[in-house]
Amino acid sequence: MSGRGAALIGVGGTLFLGAIGAAILLMRGGDDGKDEGWGPSGDRRPSGEVVEGRLPSTDRPSELHGSVQGPDQQPLEGAEVTPFTFDSAPLRGRTVRTDSEGRFRIRDLPTGTYALRAEKRGVGSATRTGITLPPDTVRVLDGPLLLQAGVARSVRVTDDKGNPLADVEVVLKQEIRHEGNLGYPVLAGHGFTDGMGVATLEGLSEGEYIVSYRHPECILESVRVRIAEGGVAEWRVKLRRSGTP
Repeated sequence: MSGRGAALIGVGGTLFLGAIGAAILLMRGGDDGKDEGWGPSGDRRPSGEVVEGRLPSTDRPSELHGSVQGPDQQPLEGAEVTPFTFDSAPLRGRTVRTDSEGRFRIRDLPTGTYALRAEKRGVGSATRTGITLPPDTVRVLDGPLLLQAGVARSVRVTDDKGNPLADVEVVLKQEIRHEGNLGYPVLAGHGFTDGMGVATLEGLSEGEYIVSYRHPECILESVRVRIAEGGVAEWRVKLRRSGTP
């Protein structure tokens, strides 16, 4: 091989190696002496910031702070506050209770839009929807959740022959509807009938409910009812005994 040919090969090899090196530098974002790490989800982090077991900042959970007041507009202690997701399902393990000043804090909430339900047995309940949480944010609700005073309703249960039925389990569930989605039933009242076949449920807010009646000798029955101020104070229900036509 001539000296000129060898020189050309040498120059070509140098240019090829140089191109590879430039490509590597571009992929690394420049050679500034700083090593960029990779997060657990495959995201490239700023130099030196590799936090194991933690999602990228755009996916970090948020917190929701707020307060609850009773019908007297005073801070209410011991009220239960539950977040519901966009599909109206409650987040398991996220129900919290208000402190002595009526305040609550719900942690580790994923990014999204929520509804909140606050309630205290014998006092009432309140629901707020359309609460948006951006990622890695602490949001404080505008104004307290104000519980509305509930009403009492009695249920009189008999068998198909008109005999009072004792020990009938009465379960009331109220649907939480969020942004037009199907409602998710939440327990709102629970009790058993006495020897006269009567059960009294207190602290019920206005709205639609699904009422279920259970008795070991009768066929389970569920109906929809609507509770309103000044409405019927007592419901009468007949249950069919199992095996009857």
